[in-house]
Amino acid sequence: MIAFIVFFILFLLYFYISQELFFKFDYIHKNLLFFAEKALIAVQSGFRVENIGFVYPPIAFVPFLIVNDPLLVSPIISALFSTFLITYLIKTYKTDALSILSISIIMLNPLYLFLSSQRFDVLLFYILLSLSVFYTVRHIETKYSLYIFVAGLLLGITFFVDFRSLFVVPVYFISLFLLTSKENFHYRVAIVVVKITPVVFFLFSWLYLNWIFTGNPLNFIQSPYSFFRSEPVIDEFIQASGSFIRSLFLTLKQLFLNSLLILPYFLVIPYIKRFKLLYTTPLFLVYIVPIFVFYFSIYFGMFFPYMYSSVLFLLFSLVFAFYLGIANSKPYLFSIIIAFLSAFFIPDHSKDLNEKEFIGSFKGRIIPERISIKEDRIIAKLLIGYGCKKILSDDAYTFPVIYFAGNSNIFILPHNYIYYTVLSNPTIFADCMLISRNSKDAIKKRFPKSESGFVPSFYLVYDGLKYMLYINTNREVYKW
Repeated sequence: MIAFIVFFILFLLYFYISQELFFKFDYIHKNLLFFAEKALIAVQSGFRVENIGFVYPPIAFVPFLIVNDPLLVSPIISALFSTFLITYLIKTYKTDALSILSISIIMLNPLYLFLSSQRFDVLLFYILLSLSVFYTVRHIETKYSLYIFVAGLLLGITFFVDFRSLFVVPVYFISLFLLTSKENFHYRVAIVVVKITPVVFFLFSWLYLNWIFTGNPLNFIQSPYSFFRSEPVIDEFIQASGSFIRSLFLTLKQLFLNSLLILPYFLVIPYIKRFKLLYTTPLFLVYIVPIFVFYFSIYFGMFFPYMYSSVLFLLFSLVFAFYLGIANSKPYLFSIIIAFLSAFFIPDHSKDLNEKEFIGSFKGRIIPERISIKEDRIIAKLLIGYGCKKILSDDAYTFPVIYFAGNSNIFILPHNYIYYTVLSNPTIFADCMLISRNSKDAIKKRFPKSESGFVPSFYLVYDGLKYMLYINTNREVYKW
Protein backbone atom coordinates (compact mmCIF):
# COMPACT_ATOMS: atom_id res chain seq x y z
CA MET A 1 0.00 0.00 0.00
CA ILE A 2 2.82 2.41 0.89
CA ALA A 3 4.59 1.58 -2.38
CA PHE A 4 1.43 2.33 -4.37
CA ILE A 5 0.97 5.70 -2.65
CA VAL A 6 4.61 6.65 -3.28
CA PHE A 7 4.33 5.58 -6.92
CA PHE A 8 1.09 7.52 -7.40
CA ILE A 9 2.52 10.72 -5.90
CA LEU A 10 5.75 10.51 -7.93
CA PHE A 11 3.91 9.68 -11.14
CA LEU A 12 1.55 12.63 -10.74
CA LEU A 13 4.49 14.95 -10.07
CA TYR A 14 6.53 13.80 -13.08
CA PHE A 15 3.47 13.70 -15.35
CA TYR A 16 2.42 17.21 -14.32
CA ILE A 17 5.91 18.58 -15.08
CA SER A 18 5.97 16.86 -18.49
CA GLN A 19 2.50 18.13 -19.41
CA GLU A 20 3.19 21.66 -18.18
CA LEU A 21 6.40 22.00 -20.21
CA PHE A 22 4.91 20.43 -23.32
CA PHE A 23 1.72 22.47 -23.53
CA LYS A 24 3.04 25.70 -22.04
CA PHE A 25 6.49 25.89 -23.66
CA ASP A 26 6.32 23.30 -26.49
CA TYR A 27 9.15 21.49 -24.78
CA ILE A 28 10.05 17.84 -24.51
CA HIS A 29 13.54 16.36 -24.58
CA LYS A 30 14.45 15.17 -28.08
CA ASN A 31 15.75 11.84 -26.78
CA LEU A 32 12.22 10.87 -25.78
CA LEU A 33 11.02 11.64 -29.31
CA PHE A 34 13.96 9.66 -30.70
CA PHE A 35 12.91 6.54 -28.77
CA ALA A 36 9.25 7.09 -29.66
CA GLU A 37 9.99 7.58 -33.36
CA LYS A 38 12.12 4.44 -33.63
CA ALA A 39 9.47 2.39 -31.81
CA LEU A 40 6.79 3.86 -34.09
CA ILE A 41 8.74 2.75 -37.16
CA ALA A 42 9.28 -0.73 -35.72
CA VAL A 43 5.55 -1.19 -34.97
CA GLN A 44 4.23 0.31 -38.22
CA SER A 45 6.63 -1.81 -40.28
CA GLY A 46 5.15 -4.99 -38.80
CA PHE A 47 7.12 -5.18 -35.55
CA ARG A 48 10.44 -5.31 -37.37
CA VAL A 49 12.57 -4.50 -34.33
CA GLU A 50 15.70 -4.16 -36.47
CA ASN A 51 14.31 -0.76 -37.49
CA ILE A 52 15.12 0.44 -33.99
CA GLY A 53 18.69 0.48 -35.27
CA PHE A 54 20.76 -1.65 -32.87
CA VAL A 55 23.08 1.28 -32.21
CA TYR A 56 21.54 2.38 -28.91
CA PRO A 57 20.93 0.34 -25.74
CA PRO A 58 17.55 -1.33 -26.37
CA ILE A 59 15.71 -1.13 -23.03
CA ALA A 60 14.83 2.56 -23.45
CA PHE A 61 12.85 1.66 -26.61
CA VAL A 62 10.83 -1.16 -25.04
CA PRO A 63 8.19 0.92 -23.18
CA PHE A 64 7.45 2.84 -26.39
CA LEU A 65 6.61 -0.39 -28.20
CA ILE A 66 3.75 -0.74 -25.71
CA VAL A 67 2.71 2.89 -25.06
CA ASN A 68 4.03 5.24 -27.71
CA ASP A 69 3.55 8.41 -25.68
CA PRO A 70 6.72 10.08 -24.33
CA LEU A 71 4.67 12.27 -21.99
CA LEU A 72 3.43 9.10 -20.31
CA VAL A 73 6.35 6.67 -20.61
CA SER A 74 8.96 8.76 -18.81
CA PRO A 75 6.81 9.51 -15.71
CA ILE A 76 5.71 5.86 -15.43
CA ILE A 77 9.19 4.31 -15.67
CA SER A 78 10.80 6.97 -13.47
CA ALA A 79 8.11 6.69 -10.79
CA LEU A 80 8.22 2.89 -10.86
CA PHE A 81 11.95 2.54 -10.28
CA SER A 82 12.18 5.49 -7.89
CA THR A 83 9.42 3.88 -5.82
CA PHE A 84 11.22 0.55 -5.75
CA LEU A 85 14.45 2.17 -4.55
CA ILE A 86 12.71 4.24 -1.87
CA THR A 87 10.49 1.48 -0.46
CA TYR A 88 13.25 -1.11 -0.45
CA LEU A 89 15.61 1.14 1.50
CA ILE A 90 12.87 2.04 3.98
CA LYS A 91 11.85 -1.59 4.52
CA THR A 92 15.43 -2.87 4.78
CA TYR A 93 16.76 -0.32 7.27
CA LYS A 94 15.29 1.52 10.23
CA THR A 95 13.88 4.85 9.18
CA ASP A 96 12.57 7.95 10.88
CA ALA A 97 11.33 11.38 9.86
CA LEU A 98 14.81 12.73 9.09
CA SER A 99 15.80 9.84 6.77
CA ILE A 100 12.47 10.07 4.92
CA LEU A 101 13.02 13.82 4.59
CA SER A 102 16.47 13.14 3.11
CA ILE A 103 14.95 10.85 0.48
CA SER A 104 12.20 13.35 -0.30
CA ILE A 105 14.62 16.22 -0.87
CA ILE A 106 16.72 14.11 -3.24
CA MET A 107 13.59 13.13 -5.19
CA LEU A 108 12.62 16.82 -5.43
CA ASN A 109 16.07 17.93 -6.54
CA PRO A 110 15.56 19.87 -9.83
CA LEU A 111 18.14 17.72 -11.63
CA TYR A 112 16.38 14.57 -10.43
CA LEU A 113 13.09 16.02 -11.70
CA PHE A 114 14.74 16.75 -15.04
CA LEU A 115 15.79 13.11 -15.44
CA SER A 116 12.46 11.80 -14.14
CA SER A 117 10.38 13.75 -16.63
CA GLN A 118 12.77 14.07 -19.59
CA ARG A 119 15.59 11.47 -19.44
CA PHE A 120 14.14 8.35 -17.85
CA ASP A 121 16.78 6.27 -19.64
CA VAL A 122 19.60 8.03 -17.77
CA LEU A 123 17.73 7.85 -14.46
CA LEU A 124 17.06 4.14 -15.03
CA PHE A 125 20.79 3.56 -15.53
CA TYR A 126 21.62 5.47 -12.35
CA ILE A 127 19.01 3.64 -10.25
CA LEU A 128 19.94 0.18 -11.55
CA LEU A 129 23.62 0.87 -10.95
CA SER A 130 22.82 2.13 -7.43
CA LEU A 131 20.68 -0.95 -6.72
CA SER A 132 23.47 -3.19 -7.98
CA VAL A 133 25.80 -1.51 -5.50
CA PHE A 134 23.15 -1.81 -2.78
CA TYR A 135 22.87 -5.57 -3.23
CA THR A 136 26.65 -5.87 -3.36
CA VAL A 137 26.82 -4.06 -0.03
CA ARG A 138 24.10 -6.35 1.32
CA HIS A 139 26.22 -9.33 0.29
CA ILE A 140 29.22 -7.84 2.10
CA GLU A 141 27.01 -7.37 5.13
CA THR A 142 25.25 -10.77 5.20
CA LYS A 143 27.28 -13.11 2.93
CA TYR A 144 24.02 -14.30 1.31
CA SER A 145 24.78 -15.53 -2.20
CA LEU A 146 21.33 -14.40 -3.42
CA TYR A 147 22.35 -10.76 -2.99
CA ILE A 148 25.45 -11.13 -5.16
CA PHE A 149 23.36 -12.89 -7.81
CA VAL A 150 20.81 -10.05 -7.88
CA ALA A 151 23.63 -7.50 -7.91
CA GLY A 152 25.18 -9.23 -10.92
CA LEU A 153 21.86 -9.44 -12.74
CA LEU A 154 21.17 -5.74 -12.20
CA LEU A 155 24.65 -4.85 -13.40
CA GLY A 156 24.03 -6.95 -16.51
CA ILE A 157 20.74 -5.18 -17.22
CA THR A 158 22.46 -1.80 -16.97
CA PHE A 159 24.42 -2.73 -20.11
CA PHE A 160 21.16 -2.66 -22.08
CA VAL A 161 20.41 0.79 -20.63
CA ASP A 162 23.85 2.37 -20.99
CA PHE A 163 26.83 0.62 -22.57
CA ARG A 164 29.18 2.48 -20.21
CA SER A 165 28.30 -0.02 -17.47
CA LEU A 166 31.22 -2.03 -18.88
CA PHE A 167 33.52 0.59 -17.35
CA VAL A 168 32.70 -0.55 -13.82
CA VAL A 169 33.23 -4.30 -14.36
CA PRO A 170 36.95 -4.14 -13.39
CA VAL A 171 36.01 -2.25 -10.21
CA TYR A 172 33.61 -4.96 -9.13
CA PHE A 173 36.12 -7.64 -10.05
CA ILE A 174 38.83 -6.14 -7.83
CA SER A 175 36.52 -5.26 -4.92
CA LEU A 176 34.97 -8.72 -4.74
CA PHE A 177 38.34 -10.41 -5.01
CA LEU A 178 39.65 -8.31 -2.13
CA LEU A 179 36.53 -8.91 -0.10
CA THR A 180 36.96 -12.68 -0.27
CA SER A 181 40.71 -12.69 0.42
CA LYS A 182 40.31 -15.07 3.39
CA GLU A 183 38.30 -17.58 1.36
CA ASN A 184 39.67 -20.36 -0.82
CA PHE A 185 40.46 -19.62 -4.45
CA HIS A 186 37.49 -21.52 -5.91
CA TYR A 187 35.01 -19.61 -3.75
CA ARG A 188 36.55 -16.27 -4.74
CA VAL A 189 36.34 -17.14 -8.43
CA ALA A 190 32.72 -18.30 -8.04
CA ILE A 191 31.64 -15.02 -6.41
CA VAL A 192 33.34 -12.94 -9.09
CA VAL A 193 31.81 -15.06 -11.88
CA VAL A 194 28.30 -14.73 -10.40
CA LYS A 195 28.70 -10.94 -10.35
CA ILE A 196 30.33 -10.46 -13.74
CA THR A 197 28.70 -13.17 -15.88
CA PRO A 198 25.38 -11.36 -16.62
CA VAL A 199 27.01 -8.24 -18.08
CA VAL A 200 29.43 -10.36 -20.14
CA PHE A 201 26.53 -12.54 -21.33
CA PHE A 202 24.48 -9.49 -22.35
CA LEU A 203 27.50 -8.02 -24.15
CA PHE A 204 28.01 -11.14 -26.26
CA SER A 205 24.28 -11.47 -26.93
CA TRP A 206 24.28 -7.90 -28.22
CA LEU A 207 27.28 -8.64 -30.42
CA TYR A 208 25.38 -11.65 -31.78
CA LEU A 209 22.19 -9.68 -32.47
CA ASN A 210 24.17 -6.97 -34.27
CA TRP A 211 25.83 -9.65 -36.37
CA ILE A 212 22.50 -11.32 -37.25
CA PHE A 213 20.59 -8.14 -38.13
CA THR A 214 23.33 -5.87 -39.50
CA GLY A 215 26.06 -8.28 -40.58
CA ASN A 216 28.57 -6.60 -38.28
CA PRO A 217 28.85 -7.59 -34.59
CA LEU A 218 30.50 -4.23 -33.84
CA ASN A 219 27.85 -2.19 -35.63
CA PHE A 220 26.70 -0.58 -32.37
CA ILE A 221 30.24 0.77 -31.92
CA GLN A 222 31.24 1.56 -35.51
CA SER A 223 27.98 3.03 -36.80
CA PRO A 224 28.08 6.81 -37.41
CA TYR A 225 24.91 6.96 -35.29
CA SER A 226 26.42 4.88 -32.50
CA PHE A 227 25.63 5.51 -28.85
CA PHE A 228 29.38 5.91 -28.38
CA ARG A 229 29.31 8.95 -30.70
CA SER A 230 26.15 10.50 -29.34
CA GLU A 231 27.67 13.10 -27.03
CA PRO A 232 28.44 16.62 -28.30
CA VAL A 233 32.10 17.27 -28.98
CA ILE A 234 34.01 19.51 -26.55
CA ASP A 235 37.66 20.07 -27.43
CA GLU A 236 38.90 19.95 -23.84
CA PHE A 237 37.56 16.43 -23.35
CA ILE A 238 38.42 15.17 -26.83
CA GLN A 239 42.04 16.17 -26.26
CA ALA A 240 42.06 14.28 -22.97
CA SER A 241 40.68 11.04 -24.46
CA GLY A 242 43.28 8.27 -24.51
CA SER A 243 45.42 10.03 -21.91
CA PHE A 244 45.42 8.61 -18.37
CA ILE A 245 46.82 11.79 -16.83
CA ARG A 246 44.61 14.31 -18.66
CA SER A 247 41.53 12.19 -18.04
CA LEU A 248 42.37 12.05 -14.33
CA PHE A 249 42.91 15.81 -14.19
CA LEU A 250 39.57 16.54 -15.89
CA THR A 251 37.78 14.04 -13.64
CA LEU A 252 39.07 15.84 -10.55
CA LYS A 253 38.20 19.18 -12.13
CA GLN A 254 34.61 18.09 -12.78
CA LEU A 255 34.26 16.74 -9.24
CA PHE A 256 35.44 20.09 -7.90
CA LEU A 257 33.11 22.11 -10.16
CA ASN A 258 30.16 19.95 -9.07
CA SER A 259 31.22 19.74 -5.43
CA LEU A 260 28.13 21.54 -4.09
CA LEU A 261 25.80 19.44 -6.22
CA ILE A 262 27.37 16.21 -4.89
CA LEU A 263 28.20 17.36 -1.36
CA PRO A 264 26.31 14.41 0.28
CA TYR A 265 28.55 12.02 -1.66
CA PHE A 266 31.70 13.48 -0.10
CA LEU A 267 30.11 13.58 3.36
CA VAL A 268 29.59 9.80 3.37
CA ILE A 269 33.24 8.92 2.60
CA PRO A 270 34.65 9.34 6.16
CA TYR A 271 32.02 6.98 7.58
CA ILE A 272 33.26 4.11 5.41
CA LYS A 273 36.53 4.11 7.39
CA ARG A 274 34.81 2.85 10.50
CA PHE A 275 35.07 -0.75 9.24
CA LYS A 276 38.07 -3.07 9.26
CA LEU A 277 40.47 -2.74 6.36
CA LEU A 278 39.18 -6.01 4.89
CA TYR A 279 35.75 -4.42 4.42
CA THR A 280 36.75 -0.79 3.96
CA THR A 281 38.77 -1.26 0.76
CA PRO A 282 36.14 -3.15 -1.27
CA LEU A 283 33.37 -0.89 0.06
CA PHE A 284 35.35 2.17 -0.89
CA LEU A 285 36.06 0.79 -4.38
CA VAL A 286 32.37 0.11 -4.94
CA TYR A 287 31.47 3.54 -3.60
CA ILE A 288 33.69 5.36 -6.10
CA VAL A 289 32.04 3.65 -9.09
CA PRO A 290 30.53 7.03 -10.20
CA ILE A 291 34.05 8.47 -10.34
CA PHE A 292 35.16 5.57 -12.52
CA VAL A 293 32.20 6.22 -14.83
CA PHE A 294 33.34 9.85 -15.07
CA TYR A 295 36.96 8.91 -15.66
CA PHE A 296 36.45 6.24 -18.33
CA SER A 297 33.82 8.33 -20.10
CA ILE A 298 36.48 11.03 -20.50
CA TYR A 299 39.18 8.52 -21.40
CA PHE A 300 37.09 6.92 -24.16
CA GLY A 301 35.83 10.25 -25.50
CA MET A 302 32.22 9.79 -24.33
CA PHE A 303 31.99 12.54 -21.75
CA PHE A 304 29.86 15.66 -21.70
CA PRO A 305 29.71 17.80 -18.53
CA TYR A 306 26.03 17.34 -17.76
CA MET A 307 25.06 18.67 -14.35
CA TYR A 308 22.50 15.88 -14.04
CA SER A 309 25.34 13.37 -13.59
CA SER A 310 25.31 14.60 -9.98
CA VAL A 311 22.16 12.48 -9.49
CA LEU A 312 24.26 9.30 -9.71
CA PHE A 313 26.45 10.57 -6.86
CA LEU A 314 23.38 11.51 -4.82
CA LEU A 315 21.87 8.04 -5.24
CA PHE A 316 25.12 6.36 -4.22
CA SER A 317 25.32 8.59 -1.16
CA LEU A 318 21.73 7.67 -0.28
CA VAL A 319 22.31 3.91 -0.53
CA PHE A 320 25.44 4.09 1.61
CA ALA A 321 23.89 6.55 4.06
CA PHE A 322 21.19 3.99 4.85
CA TYR A 323 23.72 1.16 5.06
CA LEU A 324 26.02 3.13 7.36
CA GLY A 325 23.14 4.40 9.51
CA ILE A 326 23.64 8.12 8.81
CA ALA A 327 20.59 8.76 6.60
CA ASN A 328 18.90 10.41 9.57
CA SER A 329 21.88 12.47 10.67
CA LYS A 330 21.61 16.26 10.58
CA PRO A 331 24.93 16.77 8.71
CA TYR A 332 23.78 14.44 5.92
CA LEU A 333 20.39 16.17 5.73
CA PHE A 334 22.11 19.56 5.67
CA SER A 335 24.37 18.45 2.79
CA ILE A 336 21.33 17.27 0.80
CA ILE A 337 19.64 20.65 1.32
CA ILE A 338 22.77 22.43 0.02
CA ALA A 339 22.82 20.14 -3.03
CA PHE A 340 19.11 20.81 -3.54
CA LEU A 341 19.50 24.62 -3.43
CA SER A 342 22.63 24.52 -5.59
CA ALA A 343 20.72 22.65 -8.30
CA PHE A 344 18.62 25.77 -8.89
CA PHE A 345 21.63 27.96 -9.71
CA ILE A 346 24.73 26.01 -10.79
CA PRO A 347 22.99 24.56 -13.91
CA ASP A 348 22.61 28.14 -15.18
CA HIS A 349 26.22 27.67 -16.34
CA SER A 350 25.59 24.26 -17.91
CA LYS A 351 26.67 23.67 -21.51
CA ASP A 352 23.58 21.55 -22.03
CA LEU A 353 20.67 23.80 -22.95
CA ASN A 354 18.07 21.20 -21.99
CA GLU A 355 18.90 20.93 -18.30
CA LYS A 356 19.76 24.63 -18.16
CA GLU A 357 16.42 25.80 -19.59
CA PHE A 358 14.42 23.10 -17.80
CA ILE A 359 15.56 24.41 -14.43
CA GLY A 360 15.32 27.98 -15.71
CA SER A 361 11.61 27.38 -16.34
CA PHE A 362 11.17 26.85 -12.58
CA LYS A 363 12.41 30.41 -12.16
CA GLY A 364 10.04 31.86 -14.75
CA ARG A 365 12.26 31.74 -17.84
CA ILE A 366 10.68 30.90 -21.20
CA ILE A 367 12.26 27.89 -22.92
CA PRO A 368 13.88 29.15 -26.17
CA GLU A 369 12.54 28.03 -29.54
CA ARG A 370 15.81 26.40 -30.61
CA ILE A 371 15.24 23.53 -28.18
CA SER A 372 11.43 23.53 -28.29
CA ILE A 373 9.40 21.26 -30.58
CA LYS A 374 7.13 24.03 -31.86
CA GLU A 375 8.61 23.98 -35.36
CA ASP A 376 8.60 20.18 -35.45
CA ARG A 377 4.84 20.14 -34.83
CA ILE A 378 4.29 22.88 -37.41
CA ILE A 379 6.16 20.87 -40.06
CA ALA A 380 4.18 17.71 -39.24
CA LYS A 381 0.93 19.63 -39.86
CA LEU A 382 2.31 21.14 -43.10
CA LEU A 383 3.16 17.68 -44.45
CA ILE A 384 -0.44 16.64 -43.93
CA GLY A 385 -1.75 19.95 -45.29
CA TYR A 386 0.29 19.65 -48.50
CA GLY A 387 -0.84 16.04 -48.92
CA CYS A 388 2.69 14.64 -48.95
CA LYS A 389 2.64 10.85 -49.48
CA LYS A 390 6.28 10.08 -50.27
CA ILE A 391 8.58 12.22 -48.16
CA LEU A 392 12.34 11.87 -48.49
CA SER A 393 14.02 12.60 -45.18
CA ASP A 394 17.00 11.68 -42.99
CA ASP A 395 15.44 10.76 -39.66
CA ALA A 396 18.77 10.98 -37.87
CA TYR A 397 17.85 14.68 -37.67
CA THR A 398 14.13 14.88 -38.51
CA PHE A 399 12.83 12.18 -36.15
CA PRO A 400 10.67 14.60 -34.08
CA VAL A 401 8.67 15.55 -37.17
CA ILE A 402 8.18 11.90 -38.11
CA TYR A 403 6.88 11.11 -34.64
CA PHE A 404 4.41 14.02 -34.67
CA ALA A 405 3.28 13.12 -38.20
CA GLY A 406 2.15 9.81 -36.72
CA ASN A 407 2.65 7.73 -39.88
CA SER A 408 6.20 6.63 -40.58
CA ASN A 409 5.14 4.76 -43.74
CA ILE A 410 4.80 7.99 -45.73
CA PHE A 411 8.50 8.71 -45.18
CA ILE A 412 11.42 7.34 -47.19
CA LEU A 413 14.11 6.93 -44.54
CA PRO A 414 17.70 5.60 -44.43
CA HIS A 415 16.56 2.17 -43.19
CA ASN A 416 14.38 1.72 -46.31
CA TYR A 417 16.04 -0.35 -49.04
CA ILE A 418 15.03 2.22 -51.70
CA TYR A 419 16.39 5.20 -49.76
CA TYR A 420 19.61 5.74 -51.70
CA THR A 421 17.86 5.14 -55.01
CA VAL A 422 15.40 7.89 -54.16
CA LEU A 423 18.19 10.11 -52.84
CA SER A 424 20.01 9.83 -56.18
CA ASN A 425 16.94 11.00 -58.11
CA PRO A 426 14.20 12.33 -55.81
CA THR A 427 12.33 14.05 -58.67
CA ILE A 428 11.03 10.69 -59.89
CA PHE A 429 10.28 9.06 -56.54
CA ALA A 430 9.42 11.71 -53.91
CA ASP A 431 6.70 14.33 -53.84
CA CYS A 432 8.19 16.13 -50.81
CA MET A 433 11.60 16.52 -49.18
CA LEU A 434 12.14 17.41 -45.54
CA ILE A 435 15.69 18.65 -44.97
CA SER A 436 17.29 19.46 -41.65
CA ARG A 437 19.67 22.38 -41.35
CA ASN A 438 22.16 20.07 -39.66
CA SER A 439 25.27 19.94 -41.83
CA LYS A 440 25.36 16.12 -41.57
CA ASP A 441 21.88 15.64 -43.03
CA ALA A 442 22.27 13.21 -45.95
CA ILE A 443 19.87 15.13 -48.22
CA LYS A 444 21.55 18.44 -47.44
CA LYS A 445 24.88 16.88 -48.41
CA ARG A 446 23.30 15.63 -51.64
CA PHE A 447 21.88 19.08 -52.41
CA PRO A 448 24.23 21.66 -50.82
CA LYS A 449 22.35 24.54 -52.47
CA SER A 450 19.17 23.60 -50.58
CA GLU A 451 20.29 26.04 -47.88
CA SER A 452 19.84 28.80 -50.45
CA GLY A 453 16.43 27.56 -51.51
CA PHE A 454 17.45 25.64 -54.63
CA VAL A 455 16.81 21.95 -55.33
CA PRO A 456 16.27 20.87 -58.97
CA SER A 457 12.57 20.24 -59.76
CA PHE A 458 11.50 21.17 -56.20
CA TYR A 459 10.29 24.47 -54.76
CA LEU A 460 10.72 25.70 -51.21
CA VAL A 461 7.48 26.06 -49.23
CA TYR A 462 8.91 26.36 -45.72
CA ASP A 463 12.20 27.84 -44.57
CA GLY A 464 12.56 27.73 -40.80
CA LEU A 465 15.04 27.69 -37.97
CA LYS A 466 15.57 23.92 -38.09
CA TYR A 467 13.99 22.62 -41.29
CA MET A 468 13.36 23.28 -44.97
CA LEU A 469 10.37 21.70 -46.73
CA TYR A 470 10.44 21.23 -50.50
CA ILE A 471 7.56 20.17 -52.76
CA ASN A 472 8.04 18.40 -56.09
CA THR A 473 6.98 20.66 -58.98
CA ASN A 474 5.63 17.54 -60.64
CA ARG A 475 3.53 15.68 -58.10
CA GLU A 476 3.09 12.71 -60.50
CA VAL A 477 5.84 10.63 -58.93
CA TYR A 478 6.82 7.04 -59.65
CA LYS A 479 4.64 4.37 -58.00
CA TRP A 480 6.97 1.61 -56.81
